Amino acid sequence: MAAIKNLKRIIKHRNNGSCVLEAAFVLVLLLILTLATMGFGWFFFRIQQVTNATRHATRVAIRYHSQQSEVEAAAAGLLQPVGLEYEGPQFITGIDPSVGEPVTIQITGKGLDILNLDSAHLLKIPIPDEFTTSVTMAKEGP
Repeated sequence: MAAIKNLKRIIKHRNNGSCVLEAAFVLVLLLILTLATMGFGWFFFRIQQVTNATRHATRVAIRYHSQQSEVEAAAAGLLQPVGLEYEGPQFITGIDPSVGEPVTIQITGKGLDILNLDSAHLLKIPIPDEFTTSVTMAKEGP
């Protein structure tokens, strides 16, 4: 009878240790997956910031017949406060449009993964170092 109690206690003790070991493996995998998801989400958020800055700069160029320095200031007003490095805005087409003529502006965002979470690289998720977006708009009306 005492031997059975000892055996149950040993088996119970061994199960507790294996549960801790299994939990450790699962938690490490969940942590890596969570960090990769955060890094990928942050990357898409930065892409959206570059796209919004390009749209805003193009609107400023179309709406106000702005000079290049004013368009650069409009883009910088959205990208510099969040610490995003960028190249541009570059005018692909003319800067002084008449009605119906398109203006295309291009901005390249750099250093998009500023968190450097490396978990995305561990899982072989490709995250580029830079992203280029261009927006074309045409002036409507006077």
